[in-house]
Amino acid sequence: MLGASVVHADASSDAAHEALKIMTDYVSGLDAISFDLSVDMEAVTTAGIKLQFSASGQMILDRPDRFRVVRTGGHSDIELISDGDTLTLNGRKANAYAQKNAPKSLD
Repeated sequence: MLGASVVHADASSDAAHEALKIMTDYVSGLDAISFDLSVDMEAVTTAGIKLQFSASGQMILDRPDRFRVVRTGGHSDIELISDGDTLTLNGRKANAYAQKNAPKSLD
């Protein structure tokens, strides 16, 4: 992002809260946004074994009410889509889906 400044602050500080507010105000003001994502989740079993689940995906958002999120990994292959009227959750490997009325605004 051009013209962006970097703020180093403790998570509990006023500077950190202000930096987060500036960022969320900027992103919420965009009409469209897309990004790739990478997710690592960790769980520890009662026996003390650490498990890691990784996934990747993509998010495409077109305000006010359209988006598509795809997440693919060892334990997931899903997409969540809103065309402005219908919200669809599609389990691609499961060959199953669910639908309901979409919210009129993502905000």
